[in-house]
Amino acid sequence: MDGGRTIRAWVAAAALAAALPAAADEPDLHPPPRGPLLGDNSWRGEIRDDGEPDQDLFAGALRAGERLSVEVRGEPGPDGGPSLRPAIAIFDPLGAPRTATVEASAAGTNLRVRRLPIDRTGRGAVVLSGAEDAEGPYRVRFRVHRGRERGAARLRAAGPGEGVAECAVDALRGSVLDLDLRVPGPPGLPPFFEILDPNGEPVPLAAALLRRRDGAWRLHGLSLDGPDGTWRVLVGVGAGEEASLRWRLRVAARPRGDGVLLPYEPALAPRPAPLVVGPGGLVRVEGRGFCPHPAPAVLVDGVPVGTLGVDPGGRFLDALLPPRPGGTLSSLAIVNPDGQACEAGEYLVHGSPGPAVLADLVPAEVRLPAGGRVEFRVRLTGMAPPTGAWIALRLTEPVASLPESAFVPPYRTEAAFSIDAGGAGGTAILEASLGTTARATVRVDPPPPPGEIDLSGWRIDQTDSSRTLVFPAGTVLPEGGRVVVARDCSRAQFEAFWGRPLGAGVLFVDSNDTLPSFNGAEKLWIRDGSGTAHDGPTIVLSVGVAYRRLPGDGDAWLSSSWSTTTAAPGLFAPADGPLPSTGGVRIAAFADPGGTGNFVYEFVEIAFAK
Repeated sequence: MDGGRTIRAWVAAAALAAALPAAADEPDLHPPPRGPLLGDNSWRGEIRDDGEPDQDLFAGALRAGERLSVEVRGEPGPDGGPSLRPAIAIFDPLGAPRTATVEASAAGTNLRVRRLPIDRTGRGAVVLSGAEDAEGPYRVRFRVHRGRERGAARLRAAGPGEGVAECAVDALRGSVLDLDLRVPGPPGLPPFFEILDPNGEPVPLAAALLRRRDGAWRLHGLSLDGPDGTWRVLVGVGAGEEASLRWRLRVAARPRGDGVLLPYEPALAPRPAPLVVGPGGLVRVEGRGFCPHPAPAVLVDGVPVGTLGVDPGGRFLDALLPPRPGGTLSSLAIVNPDGQACEAGEYLVHGSPGPAVLADLVPAEVRLPAGGRVEFRVRLTGMAPPTGAWIALRLTEPVASLPESAFVPPYRTEAAFSIDAGGAGGTAILEASLGTTARATVRVDPPPPPGEIDLSGWRIDQTDSSRTLVFPAGTVLPEGGRVVVARDCSRAQFEAFWGRPLGAGVLFVDSNDTLPSFNGAEKLWIRDGSGTAHDGPTIVLSVGVAYRRLPGDGDAWLSSSWSTTTAAPGLFAPADGPLPSTGGVRIAAFADPGGTGNFVYEFVEIAFAK
């Protein structure tokens, strides 16, 4: 689930009990992290690399003065492979990372943090992941060691003369406060007394709850229903006088027992623009990992709304939202039953009343090669009527072919369509119209001159740990040229590791940890901008092995099409040896070097032999 980012930026996990914020007129500028609850409990889960590094986030209310202990034990995978080597990070309620002493076993499969002091009250988080993209099941145990639950203070006014003295008490929502107050003065006259919650709001009728007993003013059983944080007890004190205060806090019970994380990890589909909520508040939210049963909770601006149904494959859900003025933007959180969740701000926009018209056309500008294909999306201001909605399409110049219209199905708010570039270059304006007109610029590059190929928009796909790298605009290979895609290093670092320069005619791409990500059992494809495969799948990769394509017309999935050797400097070199002679764009080599930290030098080599 979302390393290196603060909690506030994550599309992270959430428990419904943890997800409901305190009621307030103003939004919380620092929302607490959401996630399966931590307390005096344990969880079983699994780190899985499904195209990007996995993280599991656990959240829980912690009080300043308490201490947190965490123990993580990596377990062998279902195939009997080596145990997971976990990594751990701890964050305070504002999303700042906490420095903690982590004890690790010799194999790195067991980690422990002992009694980390908590210095800020609120909902903190513990994030578990795999070291160097490791995968596998794990078990984590939490324990919260309680801090001071009783206290006493002598209260004096801050300045000369009469004034107000205060005492601070760190407390969590749901705790119960008892206090004993002794002030000088007439025994029958109640003192000035007030309690402020962490937002500075007074607790209603707190002074009316005081009762005189045994020469003191006492308050018993005050439930602290405000947010987690520092509560302030204010007492009026006369000039030269002193009051005494004793308090006792009964802390709300924390989760106990064992839990198991479901295999569903929710994620919202990325969007170029907010999702439109249709008439009556109906909306279909797309993504992945939505638990079909029991259905997840849906929170809009932190408030639960009705869930109407979930796709059995967990790819979308339907929800019913309360009415809002047209154009209102709202945040959205999806919370699975085990507490794993995803969240995004300004993800929804409430549709305007009246018939739906065209809201926008995306992308607003595209550039594609001759013969290429690109997909556009149109979005309405509200839901399409029961008969659906037709959006008229036209190009100002015949640089591409396209349908005459795009159809938005009944009760949906958007649709997709594709255009196919012609064989010549040129620029045109794409217009989409339904009530209003939206425009996009379409640029088609002319065909490349003989003897070279433009890989702009082509992609390499990797399976098992699924990843995709799209070549940027301007990636042109001459006949006989090669491009090397490295996992996460510069060209100079890559050449230094493998012990030889790549040569001036070899293009180099640092994918910044996008692709490859080899852990064993991966396959590779090379596809053009329309998704057509030009080579692949390759044979299954083994850890620590380098593969070089042999000359000839053998298919990539045949072991006879490859030579293999140990992926180590001196035994193998990138961009070396003869080109594949089958013609066209081919996967020429790939390698997974062994050794600690050497995963950054993994690479895939693509060649063009016309």
